[in-house]
Amino acid sequence: MTLLADLRLALTTEYGAPRPETHVSDITLCPRKVCFQKLSPKALSNKDLNYFTSGKAIHAALQSLVLKYPDRYEIEYEVKYKDILIGHIDIYNKQSKIVIEAKSMRVAKCEAPKPHHIAQIKAYMAITGSQYGILFYQLLLNYDDDPFREFEVSITNEERKRILEQLEQDVYNLEYAIDMKDPSKARTLDLADDGFNWLCNSCSYINECLAIRNKK
Repeated sequence: MTLLADLRLALTTEYGAPRPETHVSDITLCPRKVCFQKLSPKALSNKDLNYFTSGKAIHAALQSLVLKYPDRYEIEYEVKYKDILIGHIDIYNKQSKIVIEAKSMRVAKCEAPKPHHIAQIKAYMAITGSQYGILFYQLLLNYDDDPFREFEVSITNEERKRILEQLEQDVYNLEYAIDMKDPSKARTLDLADDGFNWLCNSCSYINECLAIRNKK
């Protein structure tokens, strides 16, 4: 067995197993994929390993610097909603109650935040009652002196109420699909949506999902 195979096996063992609780990312990305993963887990790929190691390294570096300000920031800040949903905020400004999510992208430019990143940070903002959030991007293919972008995100009280209601509904729908052992009952992504279809293109369950779509 090669080192690469050992790394893939370790990643699958450590992170490939379905999480016992429902996480915010489970329902802000593709609940159907989560359902497939719980019902028919697959070994993780080299692409999964690549995303994990690069993303983990960048997060660890940023968070190690943030820890220099313990009175202001907390990393991996755990949040829960009604004991049905759990999440971990990358960086939380305790003084200002601002949610900060750090993301890396293999691009040189970024003019606007990704839709799924907005959905995720707004979920965290709704759960924590935060009015403001920041999406902090590191652009990995930007070799100039400006490889970072910050986008401010805000929500109103009315939007917060709608988000919490949708989160609760999405959790119950996902749990129902898992209980019924039927991924078709879980919400999935729109293949025509450029903001999300990249997930479908790289998904290890794309064939199973397409078979469900083709039956409808």
